[in-house]
Amino acid sequence: MEFRVLGRLEVVRDESPVDLGAFRQRALLALLLTAPNTVLSTDRILDELWGTDGGREKQNALWVYISGLRKALEPDRERRSEGTILLTRAPGYLLQAGPNQIDSVRFERMVAEGRALVDVEPAVASVVLGESLALWRGRAFEDFTYEPFAQAEIARLEELRLEAVELRVEADLARGLARELISELESLVRQHPLKEGLTGQLMLALYRSSRQAEALRAYQLLKSRLGEELGIEPSPPLRKLEEQIVTADDAVAPLLPQNVTVGFTGPGLGVRGYELREGLDEDELGTAYRAYQPAVGREVQIRVIRPSVANDPAFIRRFQVEAQRVATLDHPHIVPLYDYWREPDAAYLVTPLLRGGNLARVLDQHPLTTSEATSMVDHV
Repeated sequence: MEFRVLGRLEVVRDESPVDLGAFRQRALLALLLTAPNTVLSTDRILDELWGTDGGREKQNALWVYISGLRKALEPDRERRSEGTILLTRAPGYLLQAGPNQIDSVRFERMVAEGRALVDVEPAVASVVLGESLALWRGRAFEDFTYEPFAQAEIARLEELRLEAVELRVEADLARGLARELISELESLVRQHPLKEGLTGQLMLALYRSSRQAEALRAYQLLKSRLGEELGIEPSPPLRKLEEQIVTADDAVAPLLPQNVTVGFTGPGLGVRGYELREGLDEDELGTAYRAYQPAVGREVQIRVIRPSVANDPAFIRRFQVEAQRVATLDHPHIVPLYDYWREPDAAYLVTPLLRGGNLARVLDQHPLTTSEATSMVDHV
């Protein structure tokens, strides 16, 4: 059994999704998952889910939803028993789950592990933190964004996610990945314009990519924002970083990349505001990755065109024109192109993440039946 809250609420049993029923029943499970293995009193549950509405009827409704969740989570439990997951414990109920059964708990544990490794094993830390971020499928408790009971936990998890991103970037900077991080950091600074740590990382990445003037402009922009909006100066560590960049201090000198191939972008790195995750497939053009776009909280697919193709003059001439044409297409049966760009050694195509794969993959697995083929032709 696996409980997933880093996105829409999902429960998976033996690799199959569990039907959790109506919204209020799902909300009850979400509330219990904000404090797993902790007893929540009946009064608190009623107040969180119904507030002052419902009168005595809400107590009856709660019993119905408890029964419905037990049936959904443990359909094979003994009749009239509470099972082993959703337990009655005075003065209310608790959801019992192991540390590996809830994605948010696994995420917290992996972030703590990555935090401890950043300064001693940055390459390992980058992998661990990248894997922790790959657990996210959207925004935390996405179905319950506007429910009061979820607000504090959503804010806590989102803040921890941002910390994980900063730690992963710190590890990648220590690995010598400066140029590869610039586009991601520029996007993060736009999303969090007053976050000094992100601006400091952007300054360092720009400086180590021989873009000293841009690094100093990033500092001045933050300084102006802090002064205008909060009436304060940048922190002493950030002022020291600016001084080190101005004086070309050896302490912030560029680092040699560790085990990085020019032009390669792999899982755990970010490109222009997208966090790359695991590879999906590879063809003659390049590799497709599952990716996450934090700015809008959605998963996408990014195809990274290999350097031998992306640097070909004929490809360069066609790429912009053809991508613009595809981007104008709008039809339910045509995969939309969300974004595209080209840079030295790579080009990128961003589309929705289609979990069903493509026709070629289906045909590799089995031939189509007459009805399947007819349906597809009809749609085309």
